[in-house]
Amino acid sequence: MQCEQPDDGGNVRERLLQAAFEVFAEQGFKNTTVRDICRHAAVNVAAVNYYFGSKQGLYEEVCRYSCGAAGEAPAVLPIDTAAAPAEQLADFIRQFMRTILLRGSSSLQGKIMAREMMEPTSALQIIVKEIIRPRQEQLSAIIRALLQKAADETLIRRCCFSIVGQCLYYRSARVVAQELQPGLVFDEKAVDAIADHITLFTLQALRGIARKANPCRKKTN
Repeated sequence: MQCEQPDDGGNVRERLLQAAFEVFAEQGFKNTTVRDICRHAAVNVAAVNYYFGSKQGLYEEVCRYSCGAAGEAPAVLPIDTAAAPAEQLADFIRQFMRTILLRGSSSLQGKIMAREMMEPTSALQIIVKEIIRPRQEQLSAIIRALLQKAADETLIRRCCFSIVGQCLYYRSARVVAQELQPGLVFDEKAVDAIADHITLFTLQALRGIARKANPCRKKTN
């Protein structure tokens, strides 16, 4: 196999990125070799060092690439910010659940993120910066609007973790959930029903938190 000439560099680099995106998603960082990637991309093994410096450098670039990959889930979910906060929360949870259960289980971006959470590398910082933190900030703004005066940053952060934790259970413990509830499927109708339940559960919890923070507040008729 001949190494591509420099004037083909853009094409070679793109092929390496796409090939590495696919191979890392399926095999993980530790189980992937440079030869695996170069074979998949049909380029010389020297190309990885030439364009990315190392396997680690390529992997970090793949994580950046995955964050903006066409067809993958955006960092900030497209919800109507003019809607009432409760409606925004429902929309956020529904879209997030659809992302992780209907598309995330098979998407390359979803697989890269899942592997980083299970076996984190230095590239996790990239995913946190590009996807997780913007999404948490979006959810935090919704929670802040719902809690109003009861909100402080520590409480908001804990609420974010609680909401995301409810959602991720169905992804990380999917097989367990299906064992505990035989016949459980994850089609769009079922996922939306689960999202509606999480929304209702969360809204009730947030109301309780707000009441606890303002125990002397009197009801008005």
